[in-house]
Amino acid sequence: LLLIIGIERGKIISIRKTIFLCLILCAISTNIPLMYTREKLKIVKYSGKNNYSYGGKIMDLLNNIHEIGIVPVVVLKSVDETRKIIGALEEGDVPVAEICFRTDCAKECIELASKEFKNVIVGAGTVINKEQCEEAIKAGAKFIVSPGLSESVAEVCKANNIPYLPGVVTT
Repeated sequence: LLLIIGIERGKIISIRKTIFLCLILCAISTNIPLMYTREKLKIVKYSGKNNYSYGGKIMDLLNNIHEIGIVPVVVLKSVDETRKIIGALEEGDVPVAEICFRTDCAKECIELASKEFKNVIVGAGTVINKEQCEEAIKAGAKFIVSPGLSESVAEVCKANNIPYLPGVVTT
């Protein structure tokens, strides 16, 4: 049994913050990708030609993710891992997961997680084309993440009222 107590500046810190720090250490030591932001999430409404702004339920979903404060990026190599990993996230008070489309079983994992873990916000990551996006949404993904901007993925997400979070690189 391992007991982890977080201490920062001589004071015990919250369990959520302790879990976050442990996840960061694990991510660094195992090379697992991890997405985190301390900045307040802002959705900018754009009224130009390609209006991809969202509102309503999407803002509620994004606000819930913001409140959680961390989005674990999960690569599941088999459907059997889904219950264990997603269950641990839920039990650890981190009810959100971005399941990557890097494995052949990603769609089935998203479907299982969405059906069995109603309190967990399940999204799909590493979505690179329209077909994967459609599969992920059909399987129950509540948000889509891609390594770069894909107009076809954005169009599918907009048509299905699903948040789309394309990755960007700055130099």
